[in-house]
Amino acid sequence: MTHPSDMPGLGTALALGLLVGIERGWSLREQPAGARVAGVRTFGLIGLLGGVAAMLSRSFDSPAILGGAFVGFAILLTAGYVASAERPTSLGITTEMAALLTFAFGALAVAGHALVAAASTVAVLVLLSTKDRLHRWVDRLREKEIGAAITLLLLSVVLLPLLPSEPVDPWGAVAPRAVLWMVILVAGLSFVGYIAVRAIGPRSGLLTTGLLGGLASSTAVTLSFSRMARVEPSHARVLAAGVVAAGAVMPLRVLAVATMLNREMASRLALPAGAMTVGAGIACVWLLRRQEATSPVAAPLIENPLELGTALKLAGILVTILLLVGVLRERAGDWGVYAIAVVSGSVDVDAITMSLSKMAADGGSLDVATRGIALAVGANTLFKTGLAFSVGGATAGRPVALGLGLSLALGAVALLI
Repeated sequence: MTHPSDMPGLGTALALGLLVGIERGWSLREQPAGARVAGVRTFGLIGLLGGVAAMLSRSFDSPAILGGAFVGFAILLTAGYVASAERPTSLGITTEMAALLTFAFGALAVAGHALVAAASTVAVLVLLSTKDRLHRWVDRLREKEIGAAITLLLLSVVLLPLLPSEPVDPWGAVAPRAVLWMVILVAGLSFVGYIAVRAIGPRSGLLTTGLLGGLASSTAVTLSFSRMARVEPSHARVLAAGVVAAGAVMPLRVLAVATMLNREMASRLALPAGAMTVGAGIACVWLLRRQEATSPVAAPLIENPLELGTALKLAGILVTILLLVGVLRERAGDWGVYAIAVVSGSVDVDAITMSLSKMAADGGSLDVATRGIALAVGANTLFKTGLAFSVGGATAGRPVALGLGLSLALGAVALLI
């Protein structure tokens, strides 16, 4: 029996197949006729085939029809690949994998999951169309970076389950498993920014470098760009914009880290973080209104966050702050927590963010955690402003102070609302 959604589903299946076919046809346009595995028409038919197989499977209440059709199609593709593999230039299986996925997306569309099928198709198109760019990014990675990532993954899979989940200190502040999990979380987030900066290269533009570098370490971006501003004063304004761009990412990073450890923090920090980012964005536009942001500069010198030494350093800082928060909270109350937030936040805002988010998740005051994180972010912003003045001089320090000052002021107002 025909289902009411079959016709729209089949139309979606055909459209998704045609989209993938257009990309594959354009990508393989230089190959001679008859040498391509599939083109626009074939991919359209593949999507339609998946949709028809799903429709028949549902009509006859037999999942074996869909499974058999998929297996038969996979065998057909395999036979074609084996035949074409005799040509030394035809060793890739990207098009074959795209064909299998197109069949599956067509089946999903008819099965009532058209949105999932469409979103998955877009993801496939992005991957297929960025082949050369992805290869260039991979080529820029170094062996020690890949090795560091693998080492941390092994620690995460092997060591994390073995560590005690209960606190091991008298104040109940340090649980080894939780500490390692937080280190993995922040190191992984920083690594995304680090790899992005490495991948885009040194001539990608200051704003792009600042934004991606801010995901890894806004302090490192501030230090690097301030040094450049002292050497090249004529570019001080645009370099300051790069510093402010990195500062725009920092509140969002804090929000992400805090929310991953304690979802209740999102309702407290989302508005201030958004306000700070908007303020920094406005400042960037103002700084760049009379100057181009395409000056060729080197990417900021950001330390690999997945190197074992870096991860251990972060773990040591985190354990120290967790202990200090536990002790000061017991002996000095909320003011002790605020004091350690200001001091530690000046240098590293991640550790205090994780510590206070965990404290609130374990039953501590959400208000105290929110204020402490806000103080840490403010102290960190002021520290970077001072760093810009001391390293880059007044030429770089003044625009950085104006940009980060506007960001901090809007964040403070949003926090008080």
